[in-house]
This record gives sequence, C-alpha cells and structure tokens, in this order.
Amino acid sequence: MKTENQIGIMVSLALSCVLLLTACLSIQKSETTTPSAPWLTNLITQAEAEPHLLQAVYTLEHHQEKYYLTVPGCCDRFSVLYNAQGQKICSPNGGFTGRGDGQCGNIDIRTLSKTKIWPKKSADTHQNMAK
Repeated sequence: MKTENQIGIMVSLALSCVLLLTACLSIQKSETTTPSAPWLTNLITQAEAEPHLLQAVYTLEHHQEKYYLTVPGCCDRFSVLYNAQGQKICSPNGGFTGRGDGQCGNIDIRTLSKTKIWPKKSADTHQNMAK
C-alpha cells in the first residue's frame, strides 16, 4: 500500500513530465509572421517562384539578436543563417556531411527556439531542419 507521501511524489513526477513535454513541444513554433525586411521579402518571393529552392524559412533568436534560417529544398545543399540585416552568418547544417560549413561559432540552431515564417501553409509538413 502506498503512503500519502509516495502518492504525492508520483503526482509531482507526473506533472513534471507533462510540463517538460509541453515545453519541448513548444520550442519549435509554427506561427506565421509576415517578414518586413525587404531582403527577406525578396528571398521569399524568389523561393515562391522557384518551388524547389527553399523548403522553409524560420526566425531564431540568439543572445537577444534575431536571425533567419533558410532551409534548402533538396539534396545536400547548405541551410543559411542570416542576421537581421540579411548578411550571411554561416551554414549551420547541410552539405555532403550534413554538418554545415563549420562557421557558426557558438550558435547551435538545435537549441534555439524557431518560428516558421514561410511557407505559411499550416498543413505543410516538412522534415525537421535541425538534424
């Protein structure tokens, strides 16, 4: 027979698991945000004209700085991380090895909260870009 203390511990563990799962599921948001930077609007317009160019565009935040990640549409191409001004920072993944160009320094996109801003189709189900 379980004591009240054991039951309390089990309830606390169950609630902790639910909270942890909720936090993990909310890391990658699927909100849609309208891009306001002209360079980003141009990039998305080009991607819409060439359907296999990009798979998705995400916003990320690292040390209170906003970044944009473009995920290629296919086949051993690099993803590209841009700063808010549209300057290429690095390629965090992709390429033949899947490890990017090695120029991202301390930015690890796998640990950052991502918000998908393109494509805006809610039924769009692409593979996880942070493998």
